[in-house]
Amino acid sequence: MEKQEIKQEIQDVAELFYQQKNTEGYQRLNQLLQDLSAYVGTITEEEQQMEFLEALKEALDAMEQKDTTLLADILQYELIEKL
Repeated sequence: MEKQEIKQEIQDVAELFYQQKNTEGYQRLNQLLQDLSAYVGTITEEEQQMEFLEALKEALDAMEQKDTTLLADILQYELIEKL
């Protein structure tokens, strides 16, 4: 998946969570995480890779707290900036 496609998918998933369409949001997030995993492997700069992984950790924390608004914010404002 290309970088621009990943950015669009992140925005789409975040929008689902903002709209409280959590079931669909989590389904799409599952696929997105697989795509992001593959993308992280293509990052050559270690610092950029660590920043990206830190944003993913924050997203995981939000998921554990079942805070979909925070999750959407992290996707929209943290992950996209790290791509």
